[in-house]
Amino acid sequence: MHVALLGSEQDPQIQHIAKALHQNNTPFYFANTQHFGSTWKISYDPDFDDGLIHFNSPSLCDQPRVTFSNTQAAYWHEYLPGIPLKAPRDNAKNDASADAQTQGDRPHDGESTLLENAGWVEQERASALLCWFSYSDIKWVNSIDAVRSHQCKPYQSRIAGKLGAHIPYTFVGNASEVASQFCSNMRDVIYKPVRGGRTAQFVNKQPNMRPLLNTLLGERPVTFQKYIAGVNVRSYVLGNDVLSVQIDSSELDYRNDDNARVSVTIVPGEVKQLAIRICQALGMHWCAIDWRKSAKGKYFFLEANPSPYFLKVENDTGLDITEKLVALLVKIS
Repeated sequence: MHVALLGSEQDPQIQHIAKALHQNNTPFYFANTQHFGSTWKISYDPDFDDGLIHFNSPSLCDQPRVTFSNTQAAYWHEYLPGIPLKAPRDNAKNDASADAQTQGDRPHDGESTLLENAGWVEQERASALLCWFSYSDIKWVNSIDAVRSHQCKPYQSRIAGKLGAHIPYTFVGNASEVASQFCSNMRDVIYKPVRGGRTAQFVNKQPNMRPLLNTLLGERPVTFQKYIAGVNVRSYVLGNDVLSVQIDSSELDYRNDDNARVSVTIVPGEVKQLAIRICQALGMHWCAIDWRKSAKGKYFFLEANPSPYFLKVENDTGLDITEKLVALLVKIS
C-alpha cells in the first residue's frame, strides 16, 4: 500500500515527508498536479469503482502503476494548476485579429478564445482529478472538502463558534455602508481576504472613511475584524495530539516578519480539546489552528489551515510534527 504525496517533488516539505516515509519502509509516490497529463496520468472505471495512477518516470514511484485502492493515504500539501497554454505568435495573433475584423467579430478574438480554452482545459483536468480526490477508500490528509473549507474562512469561524470558540467581531462582504458602520463602532479594525493569499492590514480610520471603503470594496469583498491585542499562538492538531507554539512578532501579520520568533508553548486543556473538536468538525485529520491570545488569556479562533507549512517551526523548536504526521498517514483507520 502506497502513500501519495500531493505537491511538487522539489518542495522541501514534500521531500522531508518522503524521507520520513522511506525511513519507515512505507512506499510512496509523488503527484505534482502541475504535471498531471505529462509525467503522470490517471484512468478510472466508474463501474468497477477503481482507477490507476500511471507514471512516466521511476523517480515518481517505484512502480509504473498504482491503483486507487492500493493507495492507503494521501498527504495534501499543495494543488498546483496546470502550466498555461503558450500565447500565440505575434503574426498568428495579427492574422486572427484581421480575420475577426473582416468577419465583423471583436478584435483579438483568437487571443480571447485561447484564454477561454485554457480555462476550460484546466477545469477538465480538475474534474478528472476529482475521480481520485473523491475516492473514499483513500485516507486523505486532508480531503478536498477540508481544503475548500479553508477557502472560506468565515465558514470555518461559524463552525468553530458553534463549538464554543471565541470569534473576533467580524463583517464579511462588499457593502460599503455596512462596512463603514462596522469600522466606526470599533477602535481598531483589520481587514484581510475572505479566501486568503494576502496578509492582514489595519483599516486606516480617517474622519471620512467612506471613499476609501468604496474603492476597496468596489474591487473585491473583504473580511473586517476587530483587532485583538495579544500574541499569536499556532496549534498543530494531529489526530488527538496538539502541539502549540507562540509566535512573537512586531508586525500585525507575522508572515510579514522575517525576524518573528517561535517558541513552544502550552495551551490550556480546554483550548486543546476545542482544537481537536474544530479539526474533526471541519473533516480534517490534521491542521494548524491560528489563535490570538488576548492580554486576559482568552483564545480567539482565527482559522484552521488543512495543509500548513511546519518544517521551519519543527527545525526552530524541536517539536516532532513529522513523526505524528507520518503516523497519521500509515495508520489504518
